[in-house]
Amino acid sequence: MPLVFRDSGFHFKLREQPDTISFLEEYGYTPLDANAWKEQIEGEAKPTPELKIQVERHIEISDCTWYVMQCSLSLEDAFHIQWCPKRRCCHMRHLLHDEVKNRMGDEYPTHFASAPFAGRFSWPGTTERLDSWTKALAEYINTGTAPPSIVALTLSFLEPPDPKSDPVECNKGAGSDYDDFVRISAAVTSTRGDLENGSSFSTYSSTSSATKSSGPIRWWWWLLPSGDV
Repeated sequence: MPLVFRDSGFHFKLREQPDTISFLEEYGYTPLDANAWKEQIEGEAKPTPELKIQVERHIEISDCTWYVMQCSLSLEDAFHIQWCPKRRCCHMRHLLHDEVKNRMGDEYPTHFASAPFAGRFSWPGTTERLDSWTKALAEYINTGTAPPSIVALTLSFLEPPDPKSDPVECNKGAGSDYDDFVRISAAVTSTRGDLENGSSFSTYSSTSSATKSSGPIRWWWWLLPSGDV
């Protein structure tokens, strides 16, 4: 997860877009180029990967809302990987939604009319709207209608594990919702000491009933057992 920490908090940086053809072939897709798929020979049709995306809940990190997704990508008996990316709504809007909508043009309403994207102010119901939209995106991809460029964009944004990796290692990524943030916090602490010298964080889980906040705290606060997270 390409998280970075600045004085204003955590941020997500999309990695440089990989070569579409080689990137998709790694996950079992058969692109001809960025805009078309290889034609399937009658009687020799190959299975295609199935992508599932579910926006399950949200958490609060440094007064910013991060949405927790449960994703999976499978190709019959070849592989089945699961992972749990976290993104803010602004990441999903600018880096994924806007790009998909722009590339689809007039075709966009055909596939997403019943799944409008979330508003800009995180009103109640944002998690449900994001879940509905990402499910519509996965369906658009799974039907083979989406061009390779959009499939590559989506996977690049979601960052699935290497399908050749050990399945146990790939599938145990759920852990704590805060694991990625703890890892980055630890790295920052060891290199700059920013977190230990006054950065303040508050955390909140959408499944909890109260917000946990405090003054200056250290990154390992998240490792302490708590029913609130």
